[in-house]
Amino acid sequence: MSRGRFRTWELVTVIALIAALVVGYLLAVVFAPDGATFEGTDATVGAMLPAEPWAEPLFSPASYGPEVEAGLFAIQAGVGGVVLGFLLGRLTRRRVPPDATEE
Repeated sequence: MSRGRFRTWELVTVIALIAALVVGYLLAVVFAPDGATFEGTDATVGAMLPAEPWAEPLFSPASYGPEVEAGLFAIQAGVGGVVLGFLLGRLTRRRVPPDATEE
């Protein structure tokens, strides 16, 4: 007996969840106060902090420029991708029984 990729109840559940998310978003937009804007935590905390720092930095880091920072970010992303790929490969490899011999 061949089944499709999803069972009927799984498909109905996923569609219901997506519909609930869309309806929730639309309700939030409709009932939002006029002129309301989303201010992230950075803007909120920035307004709360004093303008003058109260502590002295221990050292001042060197300024390398945007090209070096972008390169370091790319290296970090590459190393992370290699590590993630290695771990996923190790976790999903096929298990071979110890008594099986290759011929």
